Amino acid sequence: MNFWQNIFFAFWFFLPAGLANMFPIFAAHAPFLRHWEFPLDFNITWRGHRLLGPNKTLRGLIIGILVAIVTVAIQKEIYMHWEYLRMLGLNYQMINPVILGFLLGAGALLGDALKSFFKRWLDLPSGDSWFFFDQIDYIFGGILFSYFYQPLNLSQYLYIIVTYFVLHLLFSALGFVLGLKQQLI
Repeated sequence: MNFWQNIFFAFWFFLPAGLANMFPIFAAHAPFLRHWEFPLDFNITWRGHRLLGPNKTLRGLIIGILVAIVTVAIQKEIYMHWEYLRMLGLNYQMINPVILGFLLGAGALLGDALKSFFKRWLDLPSGDSWFFFDQIDYIFGGILFSYFYQPLNLSQYLYIIVTYFVLHLLFSALGFVLGLKQQLI
């Protein structure tokens, strides 16, 4: 594959994890999901701080995983009708959307939760920027979890890391410009 095909592959394969990482923010504003606002850290405190911070909830985890599953199901359907996707070397006919979607979504969100734990451990306030780690936490989580179901080669993983790192920076900048984020990075 050439450079642009590798970028497209990285974008396409990891899209469910990327969306799973984004959607909990939107779910937090859905009034019909208020009863799922249970904290993932069970409100346990350590060294005077919550283990994961207030924004890590069951609601976000469930919504993120569901979004990832639906995304893989849509990708599988598109794969059946778009010949170009078959050239990328990943056979979506053999992929179970529930399994791959669950692994990508749960991996992305639990990677983010693990980073949140380390921020609390280092006494970094919730919501404060932690450059580099804020951009890669979900990427490494999604890669780690999905590896056991759909392993890729090292080159593909490197393209995923770079592509989604850059996309995260771009979307953060866009969110800042639109007033949706308080910090640029």
